Amino acid sequence: MSSNVAADGPAIAPIPALRAQPNGRQPRAPRFCLRDLTAIVDFGTSYETGEVIDISASGCSIRFSKRLPPGLCFELMLDHRHDQRIPLELAVRVVRVAHPPGSEPLIAVEFVDLSQVERERLHSFAIGHGVCVDRVRRRRSA
Repeated sequence: MSSNVAADGPAIAPIPALRAQPNGRQPRAPRFCLRDLTAIVDFGTSYETGEVIDISASGCSIRFSKRLPPGLCFELMLDHRHDQRIPLELAVRVVRVAHPPGSEPLIAVEFVDLSQVERERLHSFAIGHGVCVDRVRRRRSA
């Protein structure tokens, strides 16, 4: 595997291939649980923020106070209070919405039109700041 280097210098980790899940679905990229990552959405007349629950190179899950319909596309800004190297603006599309009882809605978005370099940059950020959800599940089932 060759290492990639971002324009600003640090090495970027390539995204590893994943095994199919027990239900037969192939995950697109490893998911990472994070802390201190905020999603900011500009609705034109107001800004709304949400807490990013997990992130991968293909999308993320956000606890968000507004109900957003599947298929809605918008610009998402990510803000991490300890690291400013992540891409700040991403085009996203809502793919799923869940409404857990007693909690704010949880929306799953996919990143739209990201280059491979941008995907690898997000993946490297997640490796440095999160815990891989897929590895945690494997340890618990062992």
